[in-house]
Amino acid sequence: MDRSDRVAPLRWLFVLCLLVGLWQPFAHADGQPADHQVPVLTIDGAIGPATADYIVKGIAAAGQDGSQFMVIRMDTPGGLDTSMREIIRAIVNSPKPVVTYVSPSGGRAASAGALILTASHVAAMAPGTNVGATTPVQLGAPGPDSVPGADQDAGTEGRRECLWTFFCECFPECSATRARRRCC
Repeated sequence: MDRSDRVAPLRWLFVLCLLVGLWQPFAHADGQPADHQVPVLTIDGAIGPATADYIVKGIAAAGQDGSQFMVIRMDTPGGLDTSMREIIRAIVNSPKPVVTYVSPSGGRAASAGALILTASHVAAMAPGTNVGATTPVQLGAPGPDSVPGADQDAGTEGRRECLWTFFCECFPECSATRARRRCC
């Protein structure tokens, strides 16, 4: 047997292995289920109407796709009460579990962020992050109609007391919804 007769089958084997090797990534991508994709929404900064719109639409979209849950990655000093309520309403009514993850290290979930974290199905934090300071802060000088249940004739102290009462009632209610321990 001459050398070219012995090498020819090895060449065919090499070409076959090369073709199978090149085909493998495409075959794997077609057969991979879509539910391995987990949507991640990011809150980085103060929570306002644009953030609420982004999160609410993201939660609605995640409810339509094949993902089993979704993640909100958060680093926020807090934000507006109305925006926070929209986000909490979307989380509570989400057909899929919402995992809220405070990240990166050194990040925080303060004020509205703490309540959003509490309302989530799963609350997680990276090492070195902080949560807390859920004291309502009044920005500007809103009228008495902007605070639910506020007395029309109440002064600034009355509005502040009404806001404080609302947050003291909301926080334990969110904790109880997710079977979390009360911290106060």
